[in-house]
Amino acid sequence: MLAIQRLLVAVVALVAAALMHHVAATVPRRSPNFMTGFSSAGFDAASVKQMAEVGATHVRRYILWGDFENTLHSLDHNLTLVSLKADPQRLIYDYGSTLNWAYGDEQVQNTIAQNITPIVELSEGTHFGLPHYNNTYADPSVIGIPLYLAYQYRFCRAAVHRYKLMGVKLYQIENELNEALLSGFDGQRLVSFVWANWTFLTELLTVLRDAVKDEDSTASVTTNLHTDVPLVVHQLLDLPGYYLDALANWSYLLDVISLDAYPNMLVASPMGCTNVSSRVAAAMSVVAGTNKSVFIMETGYPVNADNNTNNVPAVFNFTTEAQAAYAYGVVNAVRDVGGAGVLYFKFTESLGMQAPPGGYTSEDVSFFHELQQFLWTNSIDSVIAWLLEPGSFEELLTRASFFMSQPDKNGWGAFRLDGTPRPIVAALKKAFLG
Repeated sequence: MLAIQRLLVAVVALVAAALMHHVAATVPRRSPNFMTGFSSAGFDAASVKQMAEVGATHVRRYILWGDFENTLHSLDHNLTLVSLKADPQRLIYDYGSTLNWAYGDEQVQNTIAQNITPIVELSEGTHFGLPHYNNTYADPSVIGIPLYLAYQYRFCRAAVHRYKLMGVKLYQIENELNEALLSGFDGQRLVSFVWANWTFLTELLTVLRDAVKDEDSTASVTTNLHTDVPLVVHQLLDLPGYYLDALANWSYLLDVISLDAYPNMLVASPMGCTNVSSRVAAAMSVVAGTNKSVFIMETGYPVNADNNTNNVPAVFNFTTEAQAAYAYGVVNAVRDVGGAGVLYFKFTESLGMQAPPGGYTSEDVSFFHELQQFLWTNSIDSVIAWLLEPGSFEELLTRASFFMSQPDKNGWGAFRLDGTPRPIVAALKKAFLG
């Protein structure tokens, strides 16, 4: 039976990219320097000005290896961490001088010009962050772990060498690394068990930290931990990475703690503001006594398109009003438990989520109702029972994937495609400046 349970939990884990775990809050104490802003936003001058107008103090900027080296035509097998650290001028700074940094410079300079602090993300082992190589990506499973670590160290240190001169002092190293294996099944990374190797993940985080600190010892580093996959999934799959365990393992490598939390990614209600703040409080408990602050790097509430608002079942009723209420509520909930800030995902345009082909069915509602119970109880029993019902796997394979793709494809934007703001913009301004 255990093998069957693991198979069923694996199916749920792979198709439900945003799951969560409810934990108890600690005694609240407000942070005096609460960070507000966005984890994804435009970087042209007009967009940054809009962010400043709603009260943003921080914004994440993406300066990733693959953005500056789109393709590796060959591999330099002589590149090692030892050689890079021994001769940074020739092997790192001279290399950096060959790159066109215009894309990164515009992001950082426009942000600083509006007195907003940039948080520079330096590294992702996803297809968003890696160069192409040999008809795939320069993934560690493709080019080998030692060479992968050397390439990442070289690029990251070259970037810090440049952006420390512009005043950047906080860097995000990697992205949701604690759930790296599952992100492969979600299509973000190559599917390889190298991303389940905790020794490698820890070594990677160490190398990225070294790349920052070797170049600027006064800079701080964080990594955003994915918090949505429940503990029971990790236990049944015998998979490391549950966010509180990851934090306990990796906190010594981090100066600031950041979390990603999307309790309403797949279900519209109940609204998960206090669930997010509970995760912050739990993380604060793990690092209690270290003076390390905890903030939300990413959170969001997707929204339906304007043409998808009539006769929508409650579980799928992602209204603009609910999106605004979530944004306002989550900022204040995190503030009230003593969290250090909230960056919202995302301050850009989007169409809004669409209704499925043929409209909503009772089977759609049934599956996501059961998934909702899983989200809020951390109990897999109801989902397993549903999966064992006739027709459930067909529903899962033919219908559920549509809903699961909609938030990232169409759902997160604070603005409509024509640039008009949704109610969330006013709600964020009220929350940020309140």
